[in-house]
Amino acid sequence: MSAMRKRGFTLLEVMIAMAILAVSLTILLGSINSGVIYAGSAPDSIIATFLAQEKMTEIERKRDMLASDSGESGRFEDEFERFSWSYTAKLDDTAVQLAQNAGIDFSFEPLKVEVIVTWKRGNLEQSYVLQELIFPVVSTTSTGATSSSTTSPSTTSPFTTSPSTTTRTPLR
Repeated sequence: MSAMRKRGFTLLEVMIAMAILAVSLTILLGSINSGVIYAGSAPDSIIATFLAQEKMTEIERKRDMLASDSGESGRFEDEFERFSWSYTAKLDDTAVQLAQNAGIDFSFEPLKVEVIVTWKRGNLEQSYVLQELIFPVVSTTSTGATSSSTTSPSTTSPFTTSPSTTTRTPLR
């Protein structure tokens, strides 16, 4: 019997090898499937990122007219009509508290603005969230007085973000 044992594998060894192979292939195929799904959704994620940045720029342009605890929602137009957006603007109490603790007097309200771009890919709804603290720009005139201002860029393309004088601070 020892001569037979040396010539091949036992049934138990073959069954264990097959089980290891089956588990390995299942994990490998699952990883490949996830990679294909994520690769397919990458263009939509890139478009959503640009659209959210464009919407944030529009909000920054109207910062002086923006009230805390406000928000809006809608749909993008033309070739981006399958993307919808919403935003909320709230007074950021944390920034005010930190400034007061540091002895800084805020003569303005920093707003925490959250823009959400949502779209559907098949039956799955996906979204991209962009949050920023928006402060009005306070400039000192030659007389020492301060004034707050924003400017609006001339372009409105969803893929062109022109500089604005409103300060953008990404939240982490």
